This record gives sequence, structure tokens and C-alpha cells, in this order.
Amino acid sequence: MLHIEEILQRHPNGATKPFLCVADDENKYYVKGLNATFDGLIAEWVCYQLAKSFELVTPHAELMEVPFEMLEIDIDYQFSLGEGVLFGSQVVPFTIDVPNISSISSVKCSYLKHLLLFDRWICNGDRTMSVRGGRANLLLNSIGDLFVFDHNLALDTSEILNDDWKQYHITVNALADWEPDLLDIVRYQDMLKEAIGRVEGICDTVPQSWWDRAKVNTRASVSELLTRDVDEFIGGLRK
Repeated sequence: MLHIEEILQRHPNGATKPFLCVADDENKYYVKGLNATFDGLIAEWVCYQLAKSFELVTPHAELMEVPFEMLEIDIDYQFSLGEGVLFGSQVVPFTIDVPNISSISSVKCSYLKHLLLFDRWICNGDRTMSVRGGRANLLLNSIGDLFVFDHNLALDTSEILNDDWKQYHITVNALADWEPDLLDIVRYQDMLKEAIGRVEGICDTVPQSWWDRAKVNTRASVSELLTRDVDEFIGGLRK
């Protein structure tokens, strides 16, 4: 558990507008607390860890605490961060927010397939982009590395029922003509089974205070969602 030593500023973008902070490991983090809701914090922490199973790159994340005396400096800190355990995503230098669909044209197709698979598995409808804009919640560096972040709206079971989900995903153009072939299916079956095997261990690391105060996500519901039938899920990808 890291401790926040300084709150620098609030990010101007995004629904939660996380706080840029310096932690006691001397690194900078974008930190979320009450501004993300406890359901959102659970989704952030679970999906951050689960992304590794899909071979995706994420900014390093930590569980954090802020001293009470620091909260007293500004009422916004009290209502937006709050006491208790917070979620911090480490700043990745020399990256930009992906501004449009064409920005990911240099990213490997296999990586984009994994991203699509991951978002569908975690029921994340918050990586949308079209010619009219959007917010993909991706960071890109100069050599084409794509960092996946911001999952506080994931674990939304309504996304399972949305047949049009691919039309609004950031990969809509890059993977427009793609359907999983036999090699893809075998690879994704293994990937999903590996992810399923990690779910209970990941849930063990979620702060109990988050489970206790969440309104939608329970340990049982999250576990059920992230251990659902693999063959049925992959069949849905081919629609």
C-alpha cells in the first residue's frame, strides 16, 4: 500500500477527473476514490490485473491511501477522494491519449484482437471511438506501444446483451473484416481459461471496504461474470 505525499492537480478530462498525486515511492499517479464509486474502484483493480492474461500493456497501478490531514486542505479532496483505500494509475511519460481511430493503424493486429477480446470479456463499453470522436481510454507512445487504462465502467452486464458493441469499439475499422478463425479460437480458449483461473485470486486482493460499500458489484457477481462459459462467449464473437 502506497501513501500519497502530495496532491498536485485534478485532471481536466474524463468523467471522474482523477487527481495527479505524488506517492511515497516518488512516482506520480492519477488517483481515484469516491469520484469513481466503489463499484468503479473494484472494476479498475480487477480489470487492471486481468489485462495481463490478455497480453495487454497497462500503466502500473497501486492501492493507495491519503493522509486525513491532506484531505482537510480542500473539501474537493474529501468528496472526490475520501478516506480509505484509493486506486492509483502510474503516469506513463511520453505518451498521448489516442485521439482518433486512425491513430492505432500502426498497432499490431494481434494486439487489437486481444484488446477487443478483453473489453468484451470484462463487459467494457467505454472504449468507443468513431469519425465523430470519442474517448478510447488508450495511451500511445512514439514507437506504437498501446497502454490500456480506465476501467471503472467495466463489469457492466448490460454490455453482454448488446449485439452492436463492436460497431462502437476503437478497433471497428482495424478489425472490420475480422472473424476468429480456428487458430484464433484455440488461442483465445487458452487465454480465457488462464484468465478464469486467476479470478478468485484477484478478487482476494480487492479491499474488503470496497466490497462492503459497492452498490452493484459483489464478489459473487464479479466472479460469476468473469468465469462464464468460454465456448459460448467465443461463439458470440463470430456473430
